[in-house]
Amino acid sequence: MIYLVCAQFCKFVQNMEKKKVEWDMSFGMIRDELNTEESKKIIDSILNVGYMASIVIDRSSFEIIYENDKATELLGDRVNMRCHEVFCTNDTPCMDCPLTTIRNGKTITRERYEELFDSTVTWQYTPIKWFDGRDAILA
Repeated sequence: MIYLVCAQFCKFVQNMEKKKVEWDMSFGMIRDELNTEESKKIIDSILNVGYMASIVIDRSSFEIIYENDKATELLGDRVNMRCHEVFCTNDTPCMDCPLTTIRNGKTITRERYEELFDSTVTWQYTPIKWFDGRDAILA
C-alpha cells in the first residue's frame, strides 16, 4: 500500500514538473516575442530619424536583416537578400568587402562605387550586436 502511494506521488510530481517545463517554455516564447517586437519598435524609432539610409547586415551570412524607411525608399525592400547581390550584383562577397575587414569594433568610412546607384557612395560601417545576438554591421 505504501509503495502504491509513493509511486502515485512520484508520478504526480513528474507530471507537475513536465507541466512546469511546458509553461516555462510557453511563457518564454511569449516573453521573447514581446522583446523582439519591442526591440524592433525601438530600432525603427532610432534609425528612422534624419535623412540617412541605414541597413543592418549579418556579418556571417551577408544577409540584409534590417533597412530603415529611407533605405527602402532608395533600394526597395531588400531585407533577406545578401548585400553583395544588391550592391555589387555578385553571387559572392565583394573583393574589398568591409564586413570582412572591420576589426576591434571600430567604425570605418569608405567611398565605394555602387553599380546600383551608378555613382560613388560614402559608407560608414559600424559593428553592432543585433537585438537577437547576431554580429552585424550598421551601414
